[in-house]
This record gives sequence, C-alpha cells and structure tokens, in this order.
Amino acid sequence: MSSNTLLISVQQIKDRTGLHGNVDEKPIVSDIKFAQDANILPILGTALMDKLQTLIEGAGPTGDYAILLNDYIIDALMYYVLSEGTSSLTFQLYNKGLVKKTSENTVTSDTQDIINQVNQFKKRAEFYGQKLIRYLKQNHALFPEYTSPGNGIDVDIPTTKAYTTTFYMNGGNRCSDLGEGAYQVSDSKFKNNG
Repeated sequence: MSSNTLLISVQQIKDRTGLHGNVDEKPIVSDIKFAQDANILPILGTALMDKLQTLIEGAGPTGDYAILLNDYIIDALMYYVLSEGTSSLTFQLYNKGLVKKTSENTVTSDTQDIINQVNQFKKRAEFYGQKLIRYLKQNHALFPEYTSPGNGIDVDIPTTKAYTTTFYMNGGNRCSDLGEGAYQVSDSKFKNNG
C-alpha cells in the first residue's frame, strides 16, 4: 500500500460535480491527497484506509468495500477536495509569485464569493462525512479494520464526527477540545444577577 494512492480520480470529481472539464488536473491531484489525508483518514482510521488503498492498487475494491468507497467515501471526498481546491484553482504559484488567474471571457470572483463557495463545499463535505461515519458505525462488523485500527503513535483512530465548529468569544478561556481557535465561554459573564 502506498500512502500516495488516491481514493478518487480528478475525472470522477469532474463527472459528479460542477468542476469544469477544462480544469488543469495537476493542482487538483494535490488537493485530493490533502483532503484524503486530512478528512477521510480520520474518519476511516489507519487500518481501513490502508485496506482500501491496497485494494485500489490491486484489482480494486469489491463487495462491501466497493459499496463503502463508491456510495459513501467518494461523496464526502469530492466535496472536501472542492473546498480545498477552490483557492488552489483561483491562485497559482509562478516564477513571479502568487497570481490570481483571469480570462478575457470571465469575471473573477471577489474574496467573499470565494469564501462563501468554500463554505458551501465544506458543508456538503461534512454532511457526506457524517453520513459515512453513520454507515461505518452501523456496519462496523463488515469492516474489521474500522474497529481495530491498530496501535502506535502514528495510528489514526476513527473519529465519530465530521462536522467542525469553531467560535471565538473575546475574553474567554481556551478550550482545546473545541478545536483550533475555539474558546469556552466563561460562566461568570452570563450568570443571572437578578
């Protein structure tokens, strides 16, 4: 198994989403790798991810593993890729630095439009990610790697939530289990004094 084995192809994303057929595949491949490692690996866990990549490198997944990949993982992964890929397709690195690509036949989106689109893709990704988690929890007996992810400091244990929330309350205390940049609200500020 290679950690560089992708669970989805660029063509599958083009076929199943609004990603235009003329889009250069090179930046998308790196976004697939990142989205897979950052979002799908934590859902599946190390052992199940390794199993799927081994099957893909071989004859391809069949049976329950094919259903898992085609009906659940791909839906989540393609929207995680689009949420990551929106900025990498908008901005590209060249010899002169970071540039925003434009065309004479198109109008470039402003920053808020890009942020809104990324958030929309992320919502869809998290929806399908949570659906994937529910499927795995319901059918854990079909995937022994899911319930036995392995041991070691480098092993990802499957997560039970795909949704992420981050909020900031000025003056609050840092709460590490709420996520990066999140703060727990201090009870003393909201006590009813009357």
